[in-house]
Amino acid sequence: MNKIYSAISAAFVLCMVISGGTFAQAIPVDSMYLGQSKPDYNPKIFNLPINGGLRPMERIAITHDGKELYYSELNNYPPSNFRIKCFKYQNNHWVGPTVAFESFFGVKLSPDDSTIFMQRDVNNITVEYVAHRSGNGWTTPVKLFSKDLSTHYFQVTGLNHMYCSSNGANNMRDLYYMYSNGTDTLMQNLGAPINTPDYDENDFFVAPDESYMLLSRSNAGVPGDIFVAYKKTNGKWTNPKNLGSPINTDYPNWEYGHHITDDGKYLFFSRGGVAWNSYNVYWVRFDHLLDSLKHTNFDPYMVGTIPTQNATVGKMFTYTIPDTMFNDDDGNSQLTYTVNLANGNPLPAWLTYNNSTKTFSGVPVIKTNLSIMITVSDSIGTPIITYMSLKIAAASGVSESTIGKPGSLILEQNYPNPFNPATTIRFNVPQQEHVTLRVYNMLGKEVAVLINQVLNPREYSIVFSANNLASGTYIYSLRAGNDVINREMVLLK
Repeated sequence: MNKIYSAISAAFVLCMVISGGTFAQAIPVDSMYLGQSKPDYNPKIFNLPINGGLRPMERIAITHDGKELYYSELNNYPPSNFRIKCFKYQNNHWVGPTVAFESFFGVKLSPDDSTIFMQRDVNNITVEYVAHRSGNGWTTPVKLFSKDLSTHYFQVTGLNHMYCSSNGANNMRDLYYMYSNGTDTLMQNLGAPINTPDYDENDFFVAPDESYMLLSRSNAGVPGDIFVAYKKTNGKWTNPKNLGSPINTDYPNWEYGHHITDDGKYLFFSRGGVAWNSYNVYWVRFDHLLDSLKHTNFDPYMVGTIPTQNATVGKMFTYTIPDTMFNDDDGNSQLTYTVNLANGNPLPAWLTYNNSTKTFSGVPVIKTNLSIMITVSDSIGTPIITYMSLKIAAASGVSESTIGKPGSLILEQNYPNPFNPATTIRFNVPQQEHVTLRVYNMLGKEVAVLINQVLNPREYSIVFSANNLASGTYIYSLRAGNDVINREMVLLK
C-alpha cells in the first residue's frame, strides 16, 4: 500500500549520505556506557537518573565514538511531561545528564551522527522532528514533514534507506519503507510477514546494514514482545521470531524501545508493566542470540487471506489454494496441508480435498455455511492455522411443486414429520435417468442411500427407517440429472 506524504527536501536526503569515514574511539573500555558493568545474557537495568515521577525509557541513542548517550524521560503514556537528556564524555569522565531537547522523546541518530530524530504527539498523532549539529550543539528541531503525519520511530539506515511506523489498516500500526520520488515522499507497507492484521507493529530498530530488524508487537490489552527478522537475498524479510525469555517476559510487562550498539554486542530496550515505577531501560548481551536465532527453524506464515468461497447446491464447486498463499523461510517448500471442519470433524462426504494439487472439489447437497480449518506444517511440524469460509446457497430454478405437474422432478415432504422411527418419502421422476435419494445430517455427512439407480418416469414411494440414527434434523436430497431438490425432516425419539 502506497501513501503519498509531503516531500523531504533533496538537501535533507543528501545530508543522510554516509561519508565513509571511521569514528575514533577515545573512551577507555571500562568507561563505555557510563562506566556501568556490562551485562551477560540476562537483562539488567541500565541505571539512569530517576527524576520525580519521570521514568527513563524509550530507545537509547549513542554516537559512534561513544562520547554521547541520549535517552528520554516521560511521566506517562501518552506523556504530558517529557524531554530528551544527554550524557557526554568530557575530560575523561561523564558529564550530565543535561536537557538536550525539551518536550520530545524517542531519540534516534543518523548513521553519521550529524542529524538527530525525535518525536512528540501533535493532535493525538506522533509527529517526527529533526535537528542538525551546529558547533557543539544542535539546531532547533523542526518537523520532518511539512504537515502533521503519523510517523513513529523514523530512522535512516547505513544504506540511506528510511523506515517508520505508522497507522495502517484498522488503525493498527504497521512498519513502512519510505522513499522519495523527487517531489514527494512515498511509504510502502512492508506487508507480511513483518506486519500482521491483528497486532500493532510499533517500535522497531533496523540494523545499519539492514541485515536484520527488531520490532515489538502488541494488541489491545496484550503487552508487547520483541521479535527479530532477517533480510533475505530477495530484499524481503523473514518471518519474525520472538526473542523469548529472559528478554521477553510474561504479562503484564512490555518490551519495546530497542537499540543495538555499533559492535552488535548489546541490546538496550525498555520494559515495564502495570506500575509506572516498574519502567526502566535494560540492556543485555545480544550478539550470540542474534546469530543463533538466524539458524533455528522459521515458522511458516500466510501471505494474504483466503477469501470467502461461495457454492450452490447441485453445482460443482472447486477452489485451489494458491502456491503463494503460504511461505516457509527455511527454503523448504514441502509444506504439509491438513483440512477438516473448524470443530475438528472431517469434511462433509460430498467435499474432497486433493493434497497434491491443494484443491477442494465436490457438489454441495444442502444449503449451509461451513468453516474449514486449514493447518499447514513445515518439515519439523510447526503449524500455522487459518480458516476458509464456504457459503452454500440453495439451487435456483428448481420446482418444489406437488406431484401432478407434468415434466418436472418432484419431491414431496415426508410423512409423518416429525417421525419415529419410520417415514414415507414420495417423489416423481419425469423421464428415464439415473436417480439418487440420499439422507444427510446437518453437518453434511451422508447417513443413508435410499435410491441409486436408473428409474423410469413415474411416481415412487419409499419408506425410510431411522432406527440407527439419533434424534435431530436431517436433509433428504433427490437428484436426477442436473436437477436437485432438498427437504428437511425431523426425527424425534
